[in-house]
Amino acid sequence: MTEDFSAYVEKNATAEAKKDEKFSMHLKSLNVARHAILTKNEATYFDDVKDVYLPILDKEQGSKFTELSIFKQFTTYWEEDYNRDMANLNVLPPTQVIRVSDVVPQIVTFVEKIIESGSAYATTDGDVYFDVRNFQASGHQYAKLKPTNAGDTDKLLAEGEGSLSIGAGKKSSVDFALWKSSKPGEPRWPSPWGEVILFLLRMR
Repeated sequence: MTEDFSAYVEKNATAEAKKDEKFSMHLKSLNVARHAILTKNEATYFDDVKDVYLPILDKEQGSKFTELSIFKQFTTYWEEDYNRDMANLNVLPPTQVIRVSDVVPQIVTFVEKIIESGSAYATTDGDVYFDVRNFQASGHQYAKLKPTNAGDTDKLLAEGEGSLSIGAGKKSSVDFALWKSSKPGEPRWPSPWGEVILFLLRMR
């Protein structure tokens, strides 16, 4: 098995690296995990295999976790870690912190108003998209933060925000998500469009 793996990597590494810019990172994680399995070092085993094992575990078991407090603990940990880094850099803390998860009802109301104005629409799968064409047809210039891009708006959106929002019911490839329906194992909040996970509004 070791010889087969090494031969495969030697034969295909260059081609795989061209297809996936993260290939070398994945290969490193795989090599560390493979070494841990072969040597069976109990002291470091879990840390060594986690980059390979956790995505598999998440795929198989992640949908069972629905309690919001689990996600809250995770984000709180990294928020505190970030704040420590900023303090160590002598960066003053913000005077006020507003977390999206703390203002979901207000966000829902805000998105509802955008839909009512005709500048957004909900799909049958619970997503809400910003309707770029309708917004422009109403006399607004979408690229107002960078007017020089006004003529290339469709191209830029299709390659940027639009390309990140792929889902059933999109009217245009340039439309982007304001709100996404929650997938199994993801945090969720109630809304008129179903249980939702993500608020991505970026007005220009």
